Amino acid sequence: NAVVMKDSFQAGMELLADVARNPAFAPEEIERQKDQVLSSLRVSADDPGYIADVVFDRLVYGFHPYGLPGSGTEDTLASLTREDLRAVHVRYFVPNNMVLAIVGDVTSDEAFAAAQRVFGGWPRAALPAASPVEPPPSARRIVIIDKPDAVQTSIRVGQLAIPRKHPDYMAWDLAVKILGGEGANRLHQVLRSQYGLTYGAEADTEARKDAGDFVAQTDTRTDATAQALRLMVDEFARLPRERVGERELSDAQAYLAGSFPLTIETPDQIATQVLNVLFFDLPISEIGSFRERVLAVMPDDIQRVARRYVKPDRLSIVLVGNARAFASRLIEVGFAGYEVIPVGQLDLMSPTLKKERPRAALERVNFQNAPKAANVSTGANDLLQRVVQAKGGLAALKGIRTVVVDADMLVTTPRGPTRIPTRTYVAYPDKFRIETMAKEGVVAQGFDGRFAWMKDARGVHPASDSVVRDA
Repeated sequence: NAVVMKDSFQAGMELLADVARNPAFAPEEIERQKDQVLSSLRVSADDPGYIADVVFDRLVYGFHPYGLPGSGTEDTLASLTREDLRAVHVRYFVPNNMVLAIVGDVTSDEAFAAAQRVFGGWPRAALPAASPVEPPPSARRIVIIDKPDAVQTSIRVGQLAIPRKHPDYMAWDLAVKILGGEGANRLHQVLRSQYGLTYGAEADTEARKDAGDFVAQTDTRTDATAQALRLMVDEFARLPRERVGERELSDAQAYLAGSFPLTIETPDQIATQVLNVLFFDLPISEIGSFRERVLAVMPDDIQRVARRYVKPDRLSIVLVGNARAFASRLIEVGFAGYEVIPVGQLDLMSPTLKKERPRAALERVNFQNAPKAANVSTGANDLLQRVVQAKGGLAALKGIRTVVVDADMLVTTPRGPTRIPTRTYVAYPDKFRIETMAKEGVVAQGFDGRFAWMKDARGVHPASDSVVRDA
């Protein structure tokens, strides 16, 4: 892009064309840029907010390109060469893969003539065939990144949503703003105004070309982590359950419609809006009809899209902080089954998000007590089939309807790791009871296929709607 005065319009077009068509990729510039990005990554690696953001993207999108950090990793940056950059430029920087916007004190004839002069001789080229990668379906997963020196916890909660071109986008954008955006913001009202757990909370939707997501975020005191998370998830559940009021919707609409003119004040901003609309294959008329489309959304539209796209039982949850100080409390508010990953072991490029041990070490751990007849090179599927047969075959296993599991749960506490005995009763397909032998007595939770309840020091009481959905 280039921003120039009117009398420099021709020179600005020449500069723009030279940048797009003839990049030098000077080795010393490449190294300087890599050093800057690496330095930024090392600083970000100590920032709980950054860690929470990149882990959340990986949970939601998996190994779809949207799930990978845009700035790369130290390993991927180190491997990039000048030849890699030149190859990408030759492959994608071609005129039939570009959109040009010119905004300012120029006539159409002047603009087209200048574009023809600097870009007209640029030959078209065949583009690589698109290889779309589907993001994984939304699934419940709770990941704690243990950062013992953190003084508070960064929280991210969300899931997949819709791409920018989706016809529900405007209603969906307003629904998320009601949840946590400017002009409304239920999360802020509950977490800060009601409970004083944070300085602020927000939610936003990221609608891209191939997919989209939405995420709520806040930072809270370490000791308030479990409570803040429970309140956030409950607000997710309330959005599709309760019809939005006229006043709440009109406040969000007023903010969105009123702030839009600020995004088209300058020629540079207008050019960006035009490029965005064209990039997402939307009609250019959307820019001029923005206010009318915002005000056309009704409360029933908000509830419809909330019911369609908010799945409280399939949220991706990331907590970055001092796990020892809050992890054990998550179970008390209905969040069991979390993973704890030490920040030093985090690897965004690993399927497990953890740095993997060398293969030889894994084999020693997994097979050191196996019978000598076991072949460590046996495929996982073959091994599984042998286990199934040893247990009586698949039909016998499918015939099991009740299970009792005794286990020790390892919980991190301020006094160090503590093992807590648990007993789980399952009656397939939809009933269970979990008993946790905590220090203060047995804590139990149950589900009979319709109703969920909990028993703790306060007695027996019904579980919240969100816990019922989880069950």
